[in-house]
Amino acid sequence: AQTLSRTVEVSGVQEAIKKLGGITSEIDYQIIQAMRQLALELEKTLVMGVKAQVGDGSSSFRTMGGLWAMVSTNRVADSGSIDTDAIETDIRSIWDAGGVPRAIVTSGKLAQDISNLYADRIRTDVQTSVGGVNITSIINPLGVGPIAIIPHRMVADGEYYMLDTARIVLGYLRPFVMKNLADDGDADKRWIGGDYTLQLMNDEAHAYRYGFS
Repeated sequence: AQTLSRTVEVSGVQEAIKKLGGITSEIDYQIIQAMRQLALELEKTLVMGVKAQVGDGSSSFRTMGGLWAMVSTNRVADSGSIDTDAIETDIRSIWDAGGVPRAIVTSGKLAQDISNLYADRIRTDVQTSVGGVNITSIINPLGVGPIAIIPHRMVADGEYYMLDTARIVLGYLRPFVMKNLADDGDADKRWIGGDYTLQLMNDEAHAYRYGFS
């Protein structure tokens, strides 16, 4: 599990002066900004985090592993343009291992390329939205339903993760909380933090493929 935290400090003068942009409280504004930063850091770590713990030779202890580190069995280097053979192979590998392919998380460009490959097998009658983005889905007989194609800005170009999302969960020791810290002179201090990890079950029920142009 990895601790994600921010400390907010606002002086009495900052809190007292007139604000621009409709801000009524500087401390509340800084708390909101810190929470946004923590959410972004957690999202980035869920994709690219590398696990480190005491005894593995790393000097950075207690960092959580993300998808890049956790999906290790079905991990294939590819090249050239993406094709249906690669996608169908990963779908079958996941299904053979007892998983159910439910989502493909990839870059914006590769999401468009995959959609174009499956133009005649795309679900458009059911609109699903994640983070304000409409999600397109592939129809495949080895899936229990449509396989969502999810573009994600933190996935590098030329790679995708095919996931059984029923076997992935965000775990925590402590959810995000906010604590008041001891005043330091005229300053008002707050600590915001939590301890999170990615729980990924049945590694073979997921796939990672990279190297596409």
